Amino acid sequence: MGEQWHGEIRRSAYRKGEALPEGSDETPDLRLYWVPRPSKQQIEQIGRELEINPRALARANDHHIRARADRYGDTTFLIVRPARYIDKLEQVEFGELQMIIGPDYAVLLGRCGIFPLESFIERLQARPEMLARGPAAVKHAALWSVVEGYEPVIVGLENDIDEIEDQVFRSDEDPLRRIYELIREVIGFQRASEPLTSMLTSFLARREMGHEEMAFVRDAHERALNASERAASFRSLLENVLNVNLALESKRLSEVSIAQTEQTKKISSWAAILFTPTLVGGIYGMNFEHMPELQWEYGYPFALGLMLAMAFGLYAVFKRRDWL
Repeated sequence: MGEQWHGEIRRSAYRKGEALPEGSDETPDLRLYWVPRPSKQQIEQIGRELEINPRALARANDHHIRARADRYGDTTFLIVRPARYIDKLEQVEFGELQMIIGPDYAVLLGRCGIFPLESFIERLQARPEMLARGPAAVKHAALWSVVEGYEPVIVGLENDIDEIEDQVFRSDEDPLRRIYELIREVIGFQRASEPLTSMLTSFLARREMGHEEMAFVRDAHERALNASERAASFRSLLENVLNVNLALESKRLSEVSIAQTEQTKKISSWAAILFTPTLVGGIYGMNFEHMPELQWEYGYPFALGLMLAMAFGLYAVFKRRDWL
């Protein structure tokens, strides 16, 4: 999971959106807990303080690769996958944000530092009207922040896909490995964004929120849906680019094979042309005593003429067949 150290448990209490001082006698309507990189002991401590359902606590100690939401009585346990794009490495880095939402409490557990938990809490505390709407508003705000972080990932993936498209039609380097690696990153992003879309759809269907909060969640849903659709289109586009690259590579190999065949034809043709004079010369150079042409007056010019005739004859045949 990355870093081994754990952040401290931070907690605050609110009533009607206003922070209550420590030791206040007023009963809070929202108790907010947040821990970056929590340990098992810290999760158990929070569970005791808030009397959280043990099944939800057990889920918080696991590592998850997909967004999901589960209900345990009046407690909701949510997992979302924040993401950021590392352009230099062309990789999508994923984190994990766990939320335990109860009737009067919200617990946020950050993993791997992908989600800026501390800055999110600071922004949330600056909006008392949102805190006044209770734990559900914290949940919706966190979901919106996660989805908002997907937009730079989409831009980064899109830029790299454009570069790959240009690279496919250049012969200076092979983009095959780059295509496969980017497909892997897109699949990971798709795995993170698609379940979040379904989760937000189910929240909208409940219609138990106010008009302002409903608009807030609807905006998060639209962003998540856009991220999911773009991830699907990126995957389809990369698969098409991969097919085009393989087709171009096959074409290049075919052209190389054809060129090699042409060279083989030329070499074979010239070998045959040069072999015939060598054959005639070899026969008449065997230096046997009883050879009928040795005493012939025109034997030497005849042998030379035969060599030339056979060579030019083969040259004409190969030229007509386009071997030369």
